[in-house]
Parts: sequence; C-alpha cells; structure tokens
Amino acid sequence: KYSPNILNYFLDRQGNLWFCNTWDVTKISFFPHACHLQSIDTGFETRAFLIDREKNLWTSTKKGSVRIYRTDGSLKGYLTPEGTISPNPVSFSKNIYCFMEDKEGISWMGSKQDGLFRLERTGNDRFKIRQFTRQKDDPYSLSYNSIYTIFQDSKNRIWVGCYGGGLNLIEETQEGEIRFLHSGNKLTGY
Repeated sequence: KYSPNILNYFLDRQGNLWFCNTWDVTKISFFPHACHLQSIDTGFETRAFLIDREKNLWTSTKKGSVRIYRTDGSLKGYLTPEGTISPNPVSFSKNIYCFMEDKEGISWMGSKQDGLFRLERTGNDRFKIRQFTRQKDDPYSLSYNSIYTIFQDSKNRIWVGCYGGGLNLIEETQEGEIRFLHSGNKLTGY
C-alpha cells in the first residue's frame, strides 16, 4: 500500500520483521494459518458473523437473514423472528450489523435501524428474543436504533455503540429490568 524508505531492517527469532525509516520503527508479524477460508455460498452480502460457544458460525446478510452453520460447515438453519431455527430459508426481517455472545451465553444482535436484540436459550435450538429500541418517553431506553457494535469489557459490562446515538452501557436493575445509560441520562460529560 505504501513504499517506505527503509534505512535498516531486522528479522527476529519469532519471525517478526522490524524496519526503520525516516519517521518511525515498524514491526510486521507473519502468522501462518491465522485463518482459513470456508466457502459458504455466493450471492449473499454478509454484514456480521459470530462463532458462538458451541462453535456454530452465525452470519447475517443484507437481505435480512441470519444463518447458523455447524462446526463442519453444514447449514444448521435460519433464525426466525420467533426464536427458532428453521431448516428452510426464512428472513429474520431485520438487517443485523453485529453479533456478540456474552459470558453468560446470551447472544446480542445489533440492527441497522431496529435496535438491539437479546437472545436467551430456552432449549435446543430455541431462543427467547427480546427487542430494545429508542422510546422517546423513556430516558433510559436505547439512545438510537442503529447498532453497529456490541462489546463486553473485562468487568463484564456490555457496551452498545449506536450510529447517531453514541455509546450505551447496559445496566440491569434490581428488578431484572434492562436499561441503557448514555449521554442523555447518567453518562453526562460524555
């Protein structure tokens, strides 16, 4: 992508290439077989993917489907809006842009315009799905409905990044209700 003016270089025992130019020192690491390619199919524009704790591969497409593949690469099925996995093609009907499975095994899906989805396993290939969206009359609802990233930090806090609404921190109340902390309520100064 660029042509550096290399003044000196060194290859260390781990196989890293170090070089210096007129501006800085750069380290390049070469990881053999850091990933492998697996052909799933063609004609679908993938938006997000997740490998869950059971090693299933979840993918979402621009056309609104969420597909789940077994560890051997075979199609397990399609996630339905009701929380089941169908062997037949079915649309989840929302554009999912990100996935995250938390340390409790609960899966989270962020959509482009339809908020956040929480998927809790209720049985074999069955999920209870709960949707969270921005509610204008509730200051502790999601700050915006376009979710582009979800992350669980080292303190087990879950952060949701909204396009147009900034960061949201998920907080569970003593009553078990989920609310979102953001710049419109308790994350003042953010």
